[in-house]
Amino acid sequence: MRLPLLGVLALLLAAPGPSAAAAFSLDTQRHGEAIEIVAVADIRAEPGQAWKVLTAYDRYAEFIPDLATSRVLRREGGVVVLELAGATRVLWWREPLSVRLAVTETPPWRVRSKLLSGTLQAMEGEYELAAAPGGVRLTYTGRIVPDSRQRGLLDRFFVRLNVARQFGALVTEIARSAGAGEP
Repeated sequence: MRLPLLGVLALLLAAPGPSAAAAFSLDTQRHGEAIEIVAVADIRAEPGQAWKVLTAYDRYAEFIPDLATSRVLRREGGVVVLELAGATRVLWWREPLSVRLAVTETPPWRVRSKLLSGTLQAMEGEYELAAAPGGVRLTYTGRIVPDSRQRGLLDRFFVRLNVARQFGALVTEIARSAGAGEP
């Protein structure tokens, strides 16, 4: 029995990438042009260690897949202006991604970001840390409006795959830095 091409593509895109070794839940929903994301992971790490990795923006390119540049441009009070550049990737296809974000930190539990400029139409997100048995729970909620006139309905799959790889890498780095190995 042959699966339709779109069905095979959906299966490939829904599968986590090799760098997403961390266990977490991920849900994406499309609402109009926007893709809403919720990702949750329980990590064996102290809250302070998780916060340290979460806010180490200049190091993101070291452990987040397909991120070539991550740098703090300036800090103004409680707001960090952050520049990220790299690509979104699915199989052999790559698309450049560049964003400038306003990041607001509420230590030691919350990091909010909002798109200032870049290759997306809109983006906002929030990481929240909460105490959990044996460590912390990291929750990401976000909303992305891709600038992708070519892909249309496939945007949700592209976003899901890339968020899975990147969130998984962040969770893995928090666990690794805490000496816990896998989350």
